[in-house]
Amino acid sequence: MTDIIERCDNNRFAEQFAARLREEAEPVARAAKVEPIRKTRRATKAEAAPAPADPVAQPLAEAGAAEIIQIERVKPPGKVEIITCEQNSVEWHRARMGIPTASNFEAIMTPGKTKAEQKTRRTYMLKLAGEILTGQPMDMVMTRDMERGHLLEPEARDLYQLQTGVQLDRVGFIKAPRAGCSPDSLIGADGGLEIKTKLPHLVLDLILKDEFPEEHKAQVQGAMWLTDREWWDLSVVAAIDIDGRPALAPNIPAFIKRATRDEAFIAQLASEIDRFNTDLDAIVAEMRRRMEADGPELVAA
Repeated sequence: MTDIIERCDNNRFAEQFAARLREEAEPVARAAKVEPIRKTRRATKAEAAPAPADPVAQPLAEAGAAEIIQIERVKPPGKVEIITCEQNSVEWHRARMGIPTASNFEAIMTPGKTKAEQKTRRTYMLKLAGEILTGQPMDMVMTRDMERGHLLEPEARDLYQLQTGVQLDRVGFIKAPRAGCSPDSLIGADGGLEIKTKLPHLVLDLILKDEFPEEHKAQVQGAMWLTDREWWDLSVVAAIDIDGRPALAPNIPAFIKRATRDEAFIAQLASEIDRFNTDLDAIVAEMRRRMEADGPELVAA
């Protein structure tokens, strides 16, 4: 009987001891609890990179780069001269002789262009080479659209000034050592204006798209580069013929869109103009070499 009581006491003690061990071990078990693994998506480099605060700050294009680089402002290529003259006058044609001008910058931006566009670049280069070698400006064929635009430009300028209330400064030609442009107006210390006339359906298309037309980007960015200005307005007005005379189309507003400096594009443009002028110089030098070989009397004075 005593043995049974002792065994019962021992069992009770054992159970109490085991319970105490379980209580002491429970926090450890809770602390060591294994949580399920949660898969997380690694942020892409575009998401990880902060958005640039400065409009001229551009992300580095190379793969694996998430840093932001600052593109330096592209300065005009040398001393810039403002020539006072009427556009399309004899003085204006002579001022722009032998150098690429902003209205043709689109033809110079050739990377990735088609063979036809490459041909346009070469044709323009040969015309400038002819001006340098002959000392005379090339003839400009005045199309009906060009004539209409020239005649309506003063009226379109007045319309822009009425709509915006800004003061416009007329200039003839702005000439750098190896490039130039003919702004339709300068505005204050930071802006400029380019005026275009188009047929009504083309202006309506611009208004509905509400985007800066790509075909005028090189001219406008080039003008900002050469004048060292911050922005440029493009004003496109609808033009028609009434009784054989050009006139602004009624009931169609002017399309006005502002462009600001695109430093990356301007840097590329400046590089392409340098390459264009190098190729131009090579053609002129080769022609002079050939003329010299044929006889000094054939060399232009």
